[in-house]
Amino acid sequence: MGSDNNDMDEKPQHKVSIQGFWFGKFEITNKQYLSYLKVNDETYPPYLDSQNMSNAMQPITAIKYNEAIKYVEWANLRLPTEAEWEYVASAGKQFLYATSNGAKDKHLANCWGKNGNDTWLEMTAPVGSFPANPYGIYDLACNVWEWTSSLYHSYPYSQRDGREDIETKYQRVMRGGSWQFPIDYARTTHRHHFAMHLRYDFVGIRVAKSSIPWK
Repeated sequence: MGSDNNDMDEKPQHKVSIQGFWFGKFEITNKQYLSYLKVNDETYPPYLDSQNMSNAMQPITAIKYNEAIKYVEWANLRLPTEAEWEYVASAGKQFLYATSNGAKDKHLANCWGKNGNDTWLEMTAPVGSFPANPYGIYDLACNVWEWTSSLYHSYPYSQRDGREDIETKYQRVMRGGSWQFPIDYARTTHRHHFAMHLRYDFVGIRVAKSSIPWK
């Protein structure tokens, strides 16, 4: 996990052992999130008015961390840890980028800039618009940043050092990049962090589930 050749917060590269887990094939969509709101008789959030919510297969965006936690707990799921996210994005092949083949290729991700795919200029792409990686997971590179459960702490990573405490009020790690960021942010080892209480229109949700309970 991590890299000795890139940003300082990716150092040092180190080995991490993780238990088996399930990982969301796609990012959570508008349709899925609106179904959750309806079932729970929650009001339509004003911040979603500017989005094209009629496009059911766009990834839900502008979700704060606590809202992401409420959603995954309702679904009997959880957010992935950043170690799990990096493991899946690397696809067992130590991919440099979280695209389907690990390449920095503008045709393989919805990102911004000269290295980006401009088919969905200034907006998200419907989930599954780009090829899956070898594990069958879509859109890990760009489209929307994905919350992880992990607090932003220095490496080496440990699941037992408090960084997975969901109650702690601190910045959380996001992974993957988004349509508003260059593809450089979609490196498998890149770490981004955001305030838990703020809302960003380039942030979404992907879910995970432990195959056995954490001890």
